[in-house]
Amino acid sequence: MFTYESRGAYFCNEAEQEQLGKLAHDRNMVHVGTFYYGVRHFTTKNKPLQTAADVKGLKIRVQPGPIFAATFRAVGANPIAIDYSEVYLALSQHTIEAVETPIIALPSAKHYEVVNTINLTNHCYNAGVMLASKRKFDAMAAPIQEAIRAASAELTADWRKTMAEKTEETSAFLKEKGLTINQVDRAAYRKATESVYKDFRDIIGADLVDAVMKQVA
Repeated sequence: MFTYESRGAYFCNEAEQEQLGKLAHDRNMVHVGTFYYGVRHFTTKNKPLQTAADVKGLKIRVQPGPIFAATFRAVGANPIAIDYSEVYLALSQHTIEAVETPIIALPSAKHYEVVNTINLTNHCYNAGVMLASKRKFDAMAAPIQEAIRAASAELTADWRKTMAEKTEETSAFLKEKGLTINQVDRAAYRKATESVYKDFRDIIGADLVDAVMKQVA
């Protein structure tokens, strides 16, 4: 977290694809493809978040999960896990003061109507992994397996290109709607969250963490 570039420049190299494949195999799954859904940012009501210190006490809706919770607590926020469908109302009623989503998510849920500042924290590379049941995948004929893998590889490049283009288009749309897009001190955010990397290093797997961090160093 607080590492990746906003256009999703980082992507798994061949060695990491192989490592992901092994992790999936050990869990009786097949790793078919890895996709990109955009980078997540803090979007707030009336509050720019230039440095991590500005986040202290911020009530922000986060996805459920221990790493997410630990990350936001590390920067002094008050992470609140509520259903995504309730975010608009919660922002309207000041139950929460911020959300963290990719830019492209703001129009679909109309959150841009109740927030006004996008803080480019780039705190999470929003990747998705396409998995298949190993038992069912192995039962397929080899040509079908090869076709699925080939389609996944072809889709990946187009998906990433489309996501980058839509992020640019959505940013322009949100500016037209009066939202401010705020650059932040990402080095300060990274510094504030160093403890999270240490706390979850062994849980995630030291080798995997090292491989990822080497790519984004």
